[in-house]
Amino acid sequence: MRLAIVPAVFAAILVTATTHLGTDYPWDAGPAINSLAHGDIHDFVADQAQMGPLSLMVRAPLAALVGPSSIWAYRIGAFACLLAVLALGGLLARRSGPRVAAIAATLLVVNPISLDALRLGHPEERLCSSLCVMALLFARDRQVVAGILLGSALATKQWALIAIAPVLIAAPRDRRVLLSAVAGGVAFAVTLPMLIADPHAFISALDKPAFGLIEMRTGNLWGFAATSQTVALGGGHATVVYLVPAWLQHFAHPFVAAVTLGLGVAALRSRRAIDPLALLAMLMLVRCALDPWNHAYYHAPFLAALVAWEVLEARRVPWLSAAGAAWLGIVFKLQLPMADLLYAAWALPMLVWLSRRALRLEPVRAARPSPLAAA
Repeated sequence: MRLAIVPAVFAAILVTATTHLGTDYPWDAGPAINSLAHGDIHDFVADQAQMGPLSLMVRAPLAALVGPSSIWAYRIGAFACLLAVLALGGLLARRSGPRVAAIAATLLVVNPISLDALRLGHPEERLCSSLCVMALLFARDRQVVAGILLGSALATKQWALIAIAPVLIAAPRDRRVLLSAVAGGVAFAVTLPMLIADPHAFISALDKPAFGLIEMRTGNLWGFAATSQTVALGGGHATVVYLVPAWLQHFAHPFVAAVTLGLGVAALRSRRAIDPLALLAMLMLVRCALDPWNHAYYHAPFLAALVAWEVLEARRVPWLSAAGAAWLGIVFKLQLPMADLLYAAWALPMLVWLSRRALRLEPVRAARPSPLAAA
């Protein structure tokens, strides 16, 4: 089983060793990592990144080893984030056949979504998505481990809040309080010092993720609301820029949070049998589809959950995940409005399909036991 992830290990080494400096890294995670790598705690706290601090704390010591200003500081930090992806691949290998696991683990590392995350400077997206899925897979039998993983995810990216309900659904009812307590303890232990040290910097770092929408990105369901504006580039050239309308700028992200968290709570309170992996994939796709500032790499948690569902529940090679990743790779290379039309043509049927499986309306291969609860 361990040999099943060997191709994924080599793939992770290759893609991180050859990646260029991520576009957002120099102004987002980079300054905080550099400050911490130099031992400058004051600047690390004063100039907080938009993400949670966990991945920064993991990457900073590695950046210090190779030199914070080196391209290898980004590359080795990206590889450290992909170690969680490899761990998820190993977990899938333990609970399924080696051939399927080898394909799944490699797909988790090498796909348009993963490469987009590295290109734009967000390897922590891969770290957090893997932590969420692994927390769900451990929730049934190892609640403390699941709580540590979920709490680590919450301390990595804010969108990990969406994973709370699916993880709790996967756990026995009488063990959910323990899991929640462990997850909350880990998340607060990592995040609370940042808030206490500089409350203003902490809150300011959350402002743009919550409300900082200006330009409409391709690949979401809000394309109909975009307003176009022609921008002169000089030399007689011009380009069309699509903007998020003012009413949507402060509404979109709170709306996404309300919908995804609300659906999660409704599923948690439901007396129906819920498939937690399908639910996690569905909620993460809802988050992407309703975000006007959508990116291909935002789909990393959706893809990780779908790959795990195909391997563990459908007991098959994750061909649907591969096809979806390839389709997203195409969509996010296109421009509005065609990109939104193609995205909607894929996302809406996918959401319907996932919701039916989350509610177990269409069980797959019911005669074969699910390995989701396997040790």
